[in-house]
Amino acid sequence: MWLGYEVLHGQMGNSIYPLLSEIYFLNAVLYWEDFRRRSAGVLVSVCGLAAWGAVFPCALTIQALLPQVTVIGEMWNVPKYFVAFGMILTLLEDQKREADARSQEYRVLFENNPHPMWIFDTETLRFLAVNDAAVARYGYTAEEFRGMTLRDIRPPDEVDALEQTVSRTTNQEAVIVSGPWTHILRDGRRIQVEVSAHSIQFDGRRARFSLVQDVTERQQLHHRLVHQAHHDMLTGLPNRLLLLDRMEQALASAARRGKKAAVMCLDIDRFKQVNDTYGHAVGDVCLKQVAERLKSRLRAEDTVARSGGEEFTVVVGDLVSAEDAVRVAEDLLGALRKPLVADQYPIDVAASFGIAMYPDHGVEAGALWRSADAAMY
Repeated sequence: MWLGYEVLHGQMGNSIYPLLSEIYFLNAVLYWEDFRRRSAGVLVSVCGLAAWGAVFPCALTIQALLPQVTVIGEMWNVPKYFVAFGMILTLLEDQKREADARSQEYRVLFENNPHPMWIFDTETLRFLAVNDAAVARYGYTAEEFRGMTLRDIRPPDEVDALEQTVSRTTNQEAVIVSGPWTHILRDGRRIQVEVSAHSIQFDGRRARFSLVQDVTERQQLHHRLVHQAHHDMLTGLPNRLLLLDRMEQALASAARRGKKAAVMCLDIDRFKQVNDTYGHAVGDVCLKQVAERLKSRLRAEDTVARSGGEEFTVVVGDLVSAEDAVRVAEDLLGALRKPLVADQYPIDVAASFGIAMYPDHGVEAGALWRSADAAMY
């Protein structure tokens, strides 16, 4: 209507003002429709756009009705500054809303995560925050946690490694996975864990956010598999693979100390008759008892392994002479002279021994083993 009035009265120079006013009023409506919230930034922007659109009719009205009044030109630019200020304020409000939303998501993820999580001070190692899963898994309350440090849940022998790890990774923003570590629960039980951590700012201080995964069962399975790979399933003694490694260690130790070492092969005589007479179940019990008697007569640093069906191999180090090895063999034979009792059957066993001395009969583990085996037969 305004534009039509200007055109009909030949005021073509003023015909641009209705278009500008409509543009700014329309922008005010669209700005409100875009955000639809009564925040300071949105209200200032909407009012500024509306005022900017009203500048043109107001200026023409004052010119027509009050020609003697002179309005400073900068006054008409004031709405521009309100629009600019409102838009900047709206942007800051959006950023704050996004940050609050992320903070809320982070809080929900932290508090409701099924894995124990905590935040600790990198300087004092004091707990700053813990989630519900940590409280449930470790047995401490949240208040007790905040009065503790990481040192309180670690064995004393791991504290130095803990401090070195934290010191080394404090300034690293990337996620660092470490472990397995040992953690001590409130009731004294120990668990194995892996920790994923990264540096953050928390309450204005340098901190680390940690997620803890209990790997106790995985570690126990790993240890069982490693043990099974290196030990005889029936007797629990080292198998041939571990025996060879122990043998090489004993020979290396003897070489460093200038001592002798002995490799002894032992075979249970006529053991097939035991299996044929009493059955393999009784034979297995006899082998277990033989293993126990041999272990009981050796030092902790010596090794006895099951190297065959009824064959055992003994490695003894730190010997002065071959006579020392003979005395050990006689002691082991003496331990086997007492009858075994399997399924209430007393069973007499006898054994044959073969001994090879390091370095008298060889310096390589395999050669000594073969020599001892040949001597036994």
